[in-house]
Amino acid sequence: MTDLPRNNLTITRHRRFLVRGAFTLVEGLIATVVLAIGVVGIATMVSSAAAQASVVRQEAIALSLARELSELTAGVPFASGPQAGFTGGNADPASYDDIHDFTGFTDIFVVPGTGLSFVRAVDVTADAGAYSDVTDTRVVTISITPPRGRAVQLSRFVTTADTTREGT
Repeated sequence: MTDLPRNNLTITRHRRFLVRGAFTLVEGLIATVVLAIGVVGIATMVSSAAAQASVVRQEAIALSLARELSELTAGVPFASGPQAGFTGGNADPASYDDIHDFTGFTDIFVVPGTGLSFVRAVDVTADAGAYSDVTDTRVVTISITPPRGRAVQLSRFVTTADTTREGT
C-alpha cells in the first residue's frame, strides 16, 4: 500500500502535462504557413490595386488631354487660312488657323510634374456619314495613348452647314 500514493503522484504529473495545452512544433509551423499565405494574399491585392489606380489615373489624364485638344480644334474656323498646318511642317497646334491644319497631327506630350508621356494624334476625315453629301463636313478624331492602359478617342462632327432640326 505504500506504492499507491507514489503511483497517484505519477499519474497526476502525467495528466498535468496533457492538460496544459502547449503547441507542438507541427501546429506552430501550420499556423505560420497559414499566416504567411494570408499576408501574401493581402500584399498581392494591395499591389494590384495600386497598379490599377495608376492605370485609371493615366486614363483620366489622357481623357483630359483629349478634351483639351478637342477644344483647341473647336476654336479654329473651318475655312483654310494662310498658316501652314502639321503636314506643312508646323508642329505647334496652338498656331493652327483652320481645322485642316490638324490633319495628321501627332506628337508626344509629357505631362509636367509627372514625367508621363502621352502620344497625341488627330485625324480629320471627310467621312461624315449622313451628311456626306454636304461638302463642308469633317469628322475630327482625337486619340490619346497613355503609357499604360487603353487609348482614349474622341470624335467630333464639324460642318459649316446648318444641322439644326426643323421645328426645334
